[in-house]
Amino acid sequence: MSTKKRTVDRLPLAEEGERPLTPFELAQLRPSLGTGEPPPAMVELANHKRIHVIADGSPPEPVVRRMDEAGENMWRVDVHVGPEGDVALPGRTATRSLPEELLSEIDPNVDLCACRPEWLDMFYVPRLLPSRREEPIRRLRGGLIQPEAVFPPKAGRIWPRRASPGAM
Repeated sequence: MSTKKRTVDRLPLAEEGERPLTPFELAQLRPSLGTGEPPPAMVELANHKRIHVIADGSPPEPVVRRMDEAGENMWRVDVHVGPEGDVALPGRTATRSLPEELLSEIDPNVDLCACRPEWLDMFYVPRLLPSRREEPIRRLRGGLIQPEAVFPPKAGRIWPRRASPGAM
C-alpha cells in the first residue's frame, strides 16, 4: 500500500496531474495477480445476496419455490410488498450537495490514495471469459440467424470472481 497522503482542501482537476493513459496504453499493461486468500468476512459476504424492500404494513414473508422447468438448482423468491412497495437501496438519496460540504466531512487522517487488497487480481482492461456459443443457426437459404435474446443458463458472459477491472 502507498504511504503517500493527499490533502483534501479542494478537489483535484484531471489536468493538474499526469495525463490519463489511452485505451491502447491500458491494454498493454500487464495484469497484477493477487497473492493470498481473501479475508473470511469477504468470503462470507460473497456467499450471501441481499435485497432491500419497502413494504406496506407488517414485515413481508418471502415465499421460496423450486423452478422445476428451469432445472434442479433454480429457485424463485417471491416477496409481497403491497401497492406502495418497492425494491430499495438503503441510504441512497437524491440530494445535491456542494463539494465543500462533502470535503468538510472527510477525515484528514484517512488515506485517499488508491489501494488494492493483496489478494485481489488487478486487470487494467476488463477480461471476459470465452463465450460458450453453440453453432449458429442457419436459415434455409444459408444465412445465419443472430438471436435477439439469450435465456439462462447461457445468459451473457461470466466475470472471473476474483478480478477487479479497474483497481488502480
